[in-house]
Amino acid sequence: MLGLHKVKGISMLPSFKDDDHVLSIKTKKIKVNDVIILKTKEHGEVLKRVSGIFSKGIRVKSDNKQYPSELTNDIHSFDRILGRVILRV
Repeated sequence: MLGLHKVKGISMLPSFKDDDHVLSIKTKKIKVNDVIILKTKEHGEVLKRVSGIFSKGIRVKSDNKQYPSELTNDIHSFDRILGRVILRV
């Protein structure tokens, strides 16, 4: 299944800018450095890069080194991944 998402914020600069649009595909084939759409309780849908994969889930990071994010401190369950970004449109 494909999804179209609008980037909000600056956490993924310089790779993705605020108001960019990305196309994602629902897949279980996720690897380190993939960019994903992650559904969170606090922030809704967010765009993040996978920094680690563990048996219980994934860890993510922001591309913008000057943007702290509390999401990077947690391991997120696989069922929260809405898709892997395949294209910026």
